[in-house]
Amino acid sequence: YFVTKCTRERKHILSRIETAVGLDALIGPQVHLTEIGKTVDQYIQKTNRVYDTVSIERYVIMPNHIHLLIGLQNGPMGASGPTLPQIIKAIKGMVTRSIGHTIWQDNYYEHIIRDENDLLIHWQYIDHNPACWADDPYYGEEHNEGNGTENRRYAPLGDDRLSGGYGGCGHYDFSVFENGPA
Repeated sequence: YFVTKCTRERKHILSRIETAVGLDALIGPQVHLTEIGKTVDQYIQKTNRVYDTVSIERYVIMPNHIHLLIGLQNGPMGASGPTLPQIIKAIKGMVTRSIGHTIWQDNYYEHIIRDENDLLIHWQYIDHNPACWADDPYYGEEHNEGNGTENRRYAPLGDDRLSGGYGGCGHYDFSVFENGPA
């Protein structure tokens, strides 16, 4: 699964993105986690250790949202492991308990990875997300005011309803979905 989870009111509380200059520009933008972001990172990593049937293959902690690639397998002798909603709820709950208050929006976006190409697209999306931060629809309303994006709901790449294609920074617009994100 590819999952996107946003902070409440899309507040920039998880990290900051710094663009390198000069010779360091070859490295690309760097994600610097806040204390809250470090807590989120700790519990994302802990998920891999706690659940034998869950693997968080790739993730990025952006200023106001996280993207995760999560693999689920059956347990020993075909026993079912935790479901995706249970995993997201566990991460949310551990972070909330650790910092003493909730930071998350209620819902999240999920996309089922269908094949290797789909996995590669989302893997690259996660890798390129920091470089595309200023153009990211999740950048925040305070940065999008007046450009027509403030009332639109977006999610990353994932199906044939793309707007703009994938040049490393593609997104699709949730307004094409009747019921919005999952």
